[in-house]
Amino acid sequence: LASVSWGSEMCIRDRIITIVQGVLTGMVYVSYCWYSLAAVREERPGWKEAFGAFTQMPLKGLVTVVVKTVIISVLFMLCYVPGIIACYWLRPLEYIIKDNPELSIFHAIGKSVRMMKGHNLELLKLDISFIGWYLLEIFTCMLGGIYAVPYAGFTYAEFYDYLKGQDELYG
Repeated sequence: LASVSWGSEMCIRDRIITIVQGVLTGMVYVSYCWYSLAAVREERPGWKEAFGAFTQMPLKGLVTVVVKTVIISVLFMLCYVPGIIACYWLRPLEYIIKDNPELSIFHAIGKSVRMMKGHNLELLKLDISFIGWYLLEIFTCMLGGIYAVPYAGFTYAEFYDYLKGQDELYG
């Protein structure tokens, strides 16, 4: 009986650690997106901007991570295809939050879905174009990531600026 109790305590502790780790990883990803966007726009971001989700808008970054994760997870539980589509619909969400901090998370989600309408295939092609870089990263024990990760981040930030321009032109 004592071993069962110990096992369930370990399980709960492990789940809490996994959730905290996931949230922190998500916040780092949001910061990475914001930093890439600033760099692409030639705003010369510094170390403070490198952790923007923790320093500039921590609550907004946290809510973005949690809501996006919940939406994608629920849709993946229904079936893989809706989950994959949701991943593409919500891809520009972090950038939208950075550009429009006054928007609520649900308005930002609506804007993200609207911006991605008709552009999912373009983003899929862009993702496929990075397969070689990711393989290089794997085969070089992550040393290829020194070049590949910033290259991909800046490319996705440029793609967001393209989407934003399309949205402003055609509404």
